[in-house]
Amino acid sequence: MEDIHRAVNLLSFVRQYLFDDLEGDVLRRLQSDLRLVEQLASLCEGELLDLLSELALQEVLPALLGPWCEAGGRAVARPVAAMLRTGGRLSRAVCSCKEALAFVSTPHFLDAGEEVLGGALASLADAGHLDALAGCKHWGWLRGPADVMRMLDDEALFPLTQLKAVRAELQHARFRDWRLAGALEPFPQLLDHLLGAWFPPGRSPAAPPAELAAWAAHPRFLRRGLLHTQLAVASARHVGAFARAAPLGDPAVAGAVRARLAELVEGAWRERRQWSEAISPLLVDARLLRRLVSAEVLSLRALLRALAAAVVPGALWPLRACESVWGALVAAWRGAKAEAVARLAVRLWRRPRKSARRLLASAVFGARSAGASTARALAVEARGMWTAMLCVRATLVVCLSACRHQAPARPPLENR
Repeated sequence: MEDIHRAVNLLSFVRQYLFDDLEGDVLRRLQSDLRLVEQLASLCEGELLDLLSELALQEVLPALLGPWCEAGGRAVARPVAAMLRTGGRLSRAVCSCKEALAFVSTPHFLDAGEEVLGGALASLADAGHLDALAGCKHWGWLRGPADVMRMLDDEALFPLTQLKAVRAELQHARFRDWRLAGALEPFPQLLDHLLGAWFPPGRSPAAPPAELAAWAAHPRFLRRGLLHTQLAVASARHVGAFARAAPLGDPAVAGAVRARLAELVEGAWRERRQWSEAISPLLVDARLLRRLVSAEVLSLRALLRALAAAVVPGALWPLRACESVWGALVAAWRGAKAEAVARLAVRLWRRPRKSARRLLASAVFGARSAGASTARALAVEARGMWTAMLCVRATLVVCLSACRHQAPARPPLENR
């Protein structure tokens, strides 16, 4: 019995001619031989349904379905899903089998790659057996916000959203979507709980800038102060990317961006002895500065103060150069071990030429290390100076443009 088609045909033959003993042998073989189940699952949709319909017509499908679901594993998922989607006698066979209902809530079925939510589970819900998923402990098969929105829109699937396991799974970041938040507005407690899980306080923003800009249009997100919390730990590059896409016309959004820009400027002033990227990534983008100034998020006075914080480290380069050279010399001196120096002194007394060569090699190595440190410091200074020049250029362009727009129009010559 090497083929599922032959097995089904043989079963039909022995049942037709009342070979009871042979019928029992064929049934036991169909129940226990998992290779036949794998062959059944590999058939195309039409052949699969034809064979299942034949087994249902012979009234042996319930006797086979239980052992298949207990031992078949992932191979049974496709036949069970096809039976549920087809409805009628095949769907009733699944719903009347307790092993099949238990199998529906296992990862073998839910992770099988089928369109589970829109097909099999919808048919299961229509049959009134959605409670089979009440004990499901694995909800990773929910792919994202689209599946949750489908459950919210479908009255038959809506009871799934009331399960504690589903609500716990919705806290995962893959469900973080502002459109889903709009669909959850009728459930404010659930939405507040999910927002707290999607945007936890941390060292970096939970969402990328473009997604955060989309969330900035959500009223509940703003009322809970989550935008301030996310921007409070955002870097200058993150804030800049957010400001390019955010609705700065909203006073709440503009206030959050303005507060974070003030914090970044203060941080740049605290680090003014060294080149830093606390504020410079924002000042090199003239288009972004023009957008911030036109939206009244950044005043010209605050812009010039930010420019000063970005440029001041350039005037302190002699101090940093002296500190770098001194630090390199101190590091080279500390790197020499007292024991090695003592050994060199002893050998210098006994073998002057060899010890002198070793001493010279050690001095050359120290000078090389100091030279490498100095080169790195010079590279940092050059990069900082170039960034400062770009900041000055972009800021002056924006300031001149703003002053030109604010200047009153000159009267025509004939009215003078």
